Parts: sequence; C-alpha cells; structure tokens
Amino acid sequence: MTNARYGHITGAQGLVLGLAGRVLQFGDETDSVPESMRLTIMRKSHRALCNMTGEDFGFDLAAWDAYLCKTAPINEDYTDPRAWSGVSKAVRRLIGDSDRLRLVSMLESEVNT
Repeated sequence: MTNARYGHITGAQGLVLGLAGRVLQFGDETDSVPESMRLTIMRKSHRALCNMTGEDFGFDLAAWDAYLCKTAPINEDYTDPRAWSGVSKAVRRLIGDSDRLRLVSMLESEVNT
C-alpha cells in the first residue's frame, strides 16, 4: 500500500501502524478520525498480527516492534527499506504517546470485563 506520509508500506508495517492507532486510509490524520474507528483498526491489526505470527503481545507496541524486528522471515517485511525510516520513527514516537495509551487502556478494559 502506498501512503502519502510513509510511501510504500508493507503488510507488517501497516499492521503495526494500525495497532498504534494510525488510520492509513485517511492519510494518517488520526486527529480527524472518530475514536471508534481507531479502536476498530487497533483491534483488527492486533488480531491480524497474532494470526500472522502465532504470537500475542496484546497491544504492547514496543513488544511487537522488538519481536518483528528480530524474527525471520517477518523482519524482512517489517523493516523493508521503502518506508522503514518513517515507520520506525512513528512507532518509536507512538510507543509512549498518551492518546494511544489511553486507547490501549480502553481496549484492555474490554478484555478484562
């Protein structure tokens, strides 16, 4: 998929950005995207990453990033150089983002109720 902000992103890159609450089909302008849509994208991206890898790190963006960076063969897709610079910067910035953490808290409370 080609995105205006990142360029040509791979499947794994798109899923991690989705897990981080980025809604790529809206040009990555998540401030104007309804929260409910962001939560849906985060849920779907989480399920897809679990299915793709056989692992489950919940909504822990740092854990997913570390796993995908070091685990062959998916690391080739995740670190594909065509969009890696922008994707890796965004992921590192979003790991501690208070708005993303608020959404994660909401998603985790769904699981625990």
